[in-house]
Formats: sequence, structure tokens, C-alpha cells
Amino acid sequence: MKKTFLQLFLLLLSIFFVVGVNAQEENYNERWTCLDATLATEDEEVPPISATAGEPYQKYTHAGILRTKGAVNSNPAPNANTYIVECVQIPTTLVIPEAVKQELNYQIPQEVCTTSDSETDIFIWNNDRLKLLQKLFSGWDYYQGWNYLGYTPDGYYKFDFITKLEPENTNHYFQTDDQGNFKTGPFAYVNYILGSAERKFLAYNRLAKEIATGYQGLGAQQQATIKFTFEGAKTDCVSISWDPYGRVFDSQTLEPIPGVDVTLKIKKDNIFRNVVNEDVPGKFIINPFLTKEDGRFSFIVPDGTYKLNAAMPGYQFPNSAANLHPNYKNIYSDIYRGENILQKGAMVHRDIPLDPVGPGQKYQPKIIGIFQTILTDGITVVDGEVSHPLALVRAYCKKTTNTKGTLNTEVQADKNGVFKIRFNPDKCQIDQGETYGILEVEAVDLTSSLKSFKSIYQVLAAESPKRSSLVLNPIFNYVEGDAYDSKGQLMANATVGVYAIGDKNPYRTVTTDSKGHYVLTSNQLPGTPYNLKYTSAGKINSASVTVSTSRYLAQNLPTIKKNHTNLYSYKIKEGETQPNKTVAQNNANKTGTTENKKNINNNQSLILVFAIILVLIGASIGAVGIYFLKKRDNQSINT
Repeated sequence: MKKTFLQLFLLLLSIFFVVGVNAQEENYNERWTCLDATLATEDEEVPPISATAGEPYQKYTHAGILRTKGAVNSNPAPNANTYIVECVQIPTTLVIPEAVKQELNYQIPQEVCTTSDSETDIFIWNNDRLKLLQKLFSGWDYYQGWNYLGYTPDGYYKFDFITKLEPENTNHYFQTDDQGNFKTGPFAYVNYILGSAERKFLAYNRLAKEIATGYQGLGAQQQATIKFTFEGAKTDCVSISWDPYGRVFDSQTLEPIPGVDVTLKIKKDNIFRNVVNEDVPGKFIINPFLTKEDGRFSFIVPDGTYKLNAAMPGYQFPNSAANLHPNYKNIYSDIYRGENILQKGAMVHRDIPLDPVGPGQKYQPKIIGIFQTILTDGITVVDGEVSHPLALVRAYCKKTTNTKGTLNTEVQADKNGVFKIRFNPDKCQIDQGETYGILEVEAVDLTSSLKSFKSIYQVLAAESPKRSSLVLNPIFNYVEGDAYDSKGQLMANATVGVYAIGDKNPYRTVTTDSKGHYVLTSNQLPGTPYNLKYTSAGKINSASVTVSTSRYLAQNLPTIKKNHTNLYSYKIKEGETQPNKTVAQNNANKTGTTENKKNINNNQSLILVFAIILVLIGASIGAVGIYFLKKRDNQSINT
């Protein structure tokens, strides 16, 4: 009897754990929306803050103003807990500590999204993204030997930059009204990154699944769109960057100059001396500032009288007005030639031309940073920044040898080097292993009188222009194939983890079958770059291997070709392809009342747990009762 009772108890206990775990899987819906973001210094609703204000001025110059789009169809969920997410572009010019590179296996993310709160990051992504950003931006600059302050979020403020807005309790969210607008109205978000980094801002809602069945005000067709996925929302966002800046450029070629020492001097007691830490809000300044490939420099200073000096071997400062090419007006403004700069209240912008000693110089262009997202129609959207104004940016299909294949598309960056490109996989020879992607940037002749895209391209083609490229791994909407270990052997019953670049914990996991085969559907894959990690079955002597999506493609290309597998097609489950641009994704466009972030995944589970506990208690009492009844009967018979 004791053995039977024990078996019954263990059986019920196993059901408890299995059901309890499964009840927590995908027990919610997600809604992502893009927020309007403007620089505080350029926002019409924000009263200017004078540099004499001290700390508020420092916050004012390092802030973005965040608003909802204002339309119910574009806003966060109504009457819901809403988390603010900042996606930060990781510049290719960023100096990252070697120890951090090793920790990331030299897989440096091109962007990192965070709520600026470690606990909330883990809640959303199962990873501490804030800690990752702080590591990436906490390096030692080999140019000058100064320490980065790192990524330092300062929080949310009203427009006086004194009154801090605390998110609701400890859960780090804001409340929306019945139209999906923030109850606080627009607000300022302040953080500090030395240098300039592009940012995008999104709103995230995690919504109770059982009541998130519709959205009042939206039609059925709109409910079937993908606009509320992370990928769709991020693509709609316009990036911004703060820290006012100027650029140093060659007066003859008009190209930005890297490696220039820009020194800021302040007038004290009728004498100009170098600005030091004690002169500025925050008590820290990089002075001199050494420009990189984009020629940019940045200083945040209080009111006063200043001068700039720019020094570079082979160049003369100040520039002679007669030497400045007239095309500069198409790109630069506020030309500086050594005069006093009076800063009073508003920030001051200056571009600095330098006269070359001899012919004008041309420099290697560089892709400074990018955001990448794959949409459900298979299009990969890349928006970013290059070092050179008006540069040509081309996207090539990539061969399995990591070399350029078919030209996919090309665009021209604006005068600030900002571009947006759409990569169409249908233009690649996929049966030959071509896929996304290689990006190439090509400098143009900024002194040419020809303004059209094709004309500039034709002129430069004959001049062997300077180019550089960036090799990228593809982002697939669907992954199916076999897992191989480091020796090329199939891995049966192995765990396949999907890891966003830079993350320590998996985004999703699946298990291979007895032949090492597995499938990852679209809802199990992030819309941003990721790797796959295979871990062998067995708790003892288990081994793992990490493969890029390029490596996965190379390993499985014969089977992919044979089965005509479309890796860019959006599939919710195996064999089911969702219509392009009208995907009813499980985690999209649902609304209702959000739960507390510590409880939302567990509400249904807790009910189930209590029910099972009651069953266990009842079964235990019943078993014990039966045991004693039989024992009593046996005693009666014996007597």
C-alpha cells in the first residue's frame, strides 16, 4: 500500500511540474509601437534651458522628448502598463575593451535594445541588456587614453529637467489612457553616452492572453497586420542622436578628416586657456577631442566665451575663405575660422574647414553604424550612417565564400551620411547559396557640379573611388535543417538555442529529433541578427557549438535546395505560410489589461498550481484513509 501511495504521489507531482511549466509558455501577447522622438534642444514644446542652469542644462542637452504617435491605431495599448525601450546603435568606431570582445566571442552587436532597467530587460528578453550596453560603452580609448563614462541612463523628466517622473512603482512602466497616450503626456528621457550614437524609441506592452482578443477601433483587416511586431515598429521609427557636434573637413575635397585634435579654450581673466573638467557641468570633458572617420567633435559647456583650435599634420588652421570650395554650402554650415564664440543660453554649432598643404586629401569612407530588421515579407531593412556625406551605399547578395555576388540595391546617403536601404532576397541567386548581405560604401566627388545619383556614379566610376564594405550574416524568418557538432556529426536530441547577438541567454530553444533535424518557426526567431547554438543531449560531457546563420546555410544548403525551403518566408508553424504584410502574428496587435510583470506569466499557472495542490492533498488524504480502513479490516479479521 505504501508503494502504491508513493507511486500515485510521484505521478501527480510529475503532472504538476509538466503542466505548471507548459502553462507559463506564451501566456501573453505582445504589442510593439514606435514612439515619436525629438531632441530636447530642437523640440518646440520644450522651453530652452540656459547653460547657466547647471545640471538641468546638462540634462537638457542629453535628452530626447518622447511622445506617442497620437492615433489609436499607432499608439501603445490603451489603459495598459507600457515599457519604454531604447534601441542604441553600436558605432563601428567604438573602442571596446578586449576583455568584453572576448566575452562576446568577438560577436559585437550592431544594436542593443534596453529598458534601462536590468530586471525589466530580463522580464522582456531573458537577458540583461543594460549591463551589456554599459560594458560596450565602458572602454579605454586608444587614441587619447581617456575612459568612457559608459552608457548612463538618468531617467525621465518633465520639461523643466528638474522634476523627475518615476515609472509606476518598481515595475518600470508608464500608464496609458483609453486612447493609448501616456497619462503623463510627453516627457524627456535623459541618458549619457560620450560621443554620438543613434537611438530609436519604442513602447512595449505585455498583455494578458485570455482577454487580448481585440482592439476597439481597429477593423479586422488592420488586426491582421504586422505593424505591432517588434520588427514592424522598429522599422517605422526615425533615429535621433544628441550631443551637439561640428565637423572638421578638407576645404578642397569637402571630405571629413579623421585624426584631428580639436581643442576648446575658454576665456578666463581675459586669457584663453584649455577647458578642464572643473569648467563644465558633470565635471568631465574630453579636451582635446580627436575626430574619427566622420570628422565629428562634440563639447557640452556652460555660458561663456570660447575659441576652437584644430590641429592636423598636413593642414593649416584657420582656413582662408578664398580656399573654401563653394559646394560646402550643400553640406556644411556655421563655418569657423578662429573667431571668439559667445555661448549664451542656446548651444552653438560650428563646422571647421582646414586648408591642405598641397592638394586636397580624400579618405576611406566607413559605415559608422546600422540598424537591421527583417520584415515578414522577407525584406531586410537597413538604416544607418556612413562617414562621408552623400556617399553611395550598395547592398550585395553574399556568396557562400563571403564575397560579393549580385548587386541587390543602391541608395545615396544624405548630407549627414544617413541612409536607409531595403534588401530584397528575391534578387539573389538563392539556389547558388547567395543571400543577404554585404554593404558597401563609396565616397563621391563632393566638388562635382553634377547632382543626380546616376551622374555622380558615372563620374566616380572612372576615378577609382574609395570604398569599404561590411560583411553581415543573414537574418532568416524561418530555419529548418540539421544540427552538426564540431566534427560534422549529426546531433540527435540536442538543444538548439537562438541567441540574439550579444545575449547570454537564449531567445528560444527547440530540440532536434533522433536524426538531428529541427525547425524554428518565425515566432521563435528575433527580427534582428542572431546565432544558433547546438548543445548535445546528456548532462555529462555535453558539448556545444555556435554557428552563424551563414554557417547554418552552408551546412544545410543541399537539403534547402532539394526541398525548396524558403528561409525568408514568414511561417508561424511548420508548413503554414502566412501572407506577406498581413500576418496575424500571435504576439501582435492584441490588447487588454496588462498584468504586473512579476505575475503576468503566472496567473493561470497559479490557479492550476492551487488546483493540483488540492488534488494532491485530496489524493493523499484519500490514500491514507483507505490504508487505515484496510488495516482496521485486517485487524478485525485476525481477531
